[in-house]
Amino acid sequence: MYTAEGVLSPDGKRIVFTSLKDGDLDIYTMNADGTDIRRLTNTPGYDGGAWWSPDGTQIVYRANHPTDSAELRSYRDLLAQRLVRPAKVELFVMNADGSNQRQVTHLGGANFGPSWTPDGRRIIFASNYLSPRSGNFDLFLVNPDGSGLEQIRSTRRSTDFRCSVPMAPSWCGRRIAMQTNRVKPTYSSPTGAESNQEEHAVSPNLVMVVLRLIHIISGAFWVGAVLSIGFFILPAQRAIGAPGMLFVRQLMMGQKFRANVIGAAVLTILSGLTMYIRYAMAGGGWAESNTGKILGLGAVTAIIAAGIGTGYTGKIGKKMLALGGEIQASGGPPTDTQKAEMEALQGKMQNAFRIVASLLLITVAAMASARYL
Repeated sequence: MYTAEGVLSPDGKRIVFTSLKDGDLDIYTMNADGTDIRRLTNTPGYDGGAWWSPDGTQIVYRANHPTDSAELRSYRDLLAQRLVRPAKVELFVMNADGSNQRQVTHLGGANFGPSWTPDGRRIIFASNYLSPRSGNFDLFLVNPDGSGLEQIRSTRRSTDFRCSVPMAPSWCGRRIAMQTNRVKPTYSSPTGAESNQEEHAVSPNLVMVVLRLIHIISGAFWVGAVLSIGFFILPAQRAIGAPGMLFVRQLMMGQKFRANVIGAAVLTILSGLTMYIRYAMAGGGWAESNTGKILGLGAVTAIIAAGIGTGYTGKIGKKMLALGGEIQASGGPPTDTQKAEMEALQGKMQNAFRIVASLLLITVAAMASARYL
């Protein structure tokens, strides 16, 4: 019978451990002499890897609770063979007596080796949620309520789940002792065949780095350009009059500024959606987490902003160019009607860009705060 993963409480009085003694992998505590055994978890599924908080009042652990009958049946069939499939494991926290059990992470992938920072305020763990199929595990910190997720180390190598598991007893508060398995990685082909040819594989982390660079650089240009147009360039053009119109026309058409802004918007949205889909496909309810929802909101506002910026302002711009052509063809000054129409179009253009700018500021705020809310 499997009974293992024992950890002594900080005061040395009790031991927390995982056991199959009651037919499922659950977490128990007992006195240091083996008496007073208490079962803390009873939800069907795998519970293990428990670790005491520094003050001994809480326990962090990893768990996989099947959500439907097919998953539960598969789990029990494997368990009958004394096997588990740890592909999707999330972190949970409970009080030392088993009460107030709550899920901490909703990342997808395998989240392993949870432990506590010396002050008990944060949890450190190893996870492959950034690239679940790569076998690459990195170290992360998270608050016990699931907020404040922060990556603190990247292995940049493909390893098994034993990689980078933090060793809490060796953590003095300034350094972290951990175990790692840095060997030449293996990769699986679409058919499931493994290969040791590292040179033929592209690191999933490298893909994410490239996507983030594209997203950040193009997004910075897009947002900066829209803010400049809506709050500085167009107001200045309206104040100057006809010379201002010539400047804006040269900027937008001659210098291809409009085409570059549209290109930056497309790159920003496509790279962002690609990263979002990669995270969502990892499973574990990431898309339903606060982080996933807030990033989803940011994506929606960005797409709406792009629609207004390319569609609505494009129609106004065409009308302004056509009206300017009529005025230039007449060979004289614009009529009062033409002046009024041009002023109205310029006002609509300025307001449209300010709306786009506001939507993009919401997007930026969402992206900046998603991990911490």
